[in-house]
Amino acid sequence: MNTPAEATDVPQPERRKHVNLREIFDDVVRLVEPYFQHGSGLNGHPTEFWAAKAIRDAYADLNSQEVQILTSAAARYCREHGVGRTPA
Repeated sequence: MNTPAEATDVPQPERRKHVNLREIFDDVVRLVEPYFQHGSGLNGHPTEFWAAKAIRDAYADLNSQEVQILTSAAARYCREHGVGRTPA
């Protein structure tokens, strides 16, 4: 009978390819939360544009792919955790 990988004492390889982004993710979410507030679109531009710009400005050492990864992940986090929803 096979045992699940979590039940063994064998260390599992890290699945994430961008561990450095995980380290700053919580700060990035706090930084971009205002861009995902209800009705926060600015001048017709999607909020992701402004969130990406804020990330780029705050973390100038990131390349464009890393900024896009963080923007997408932060947007998904905000949607899934109710950031920006109006109270019921």
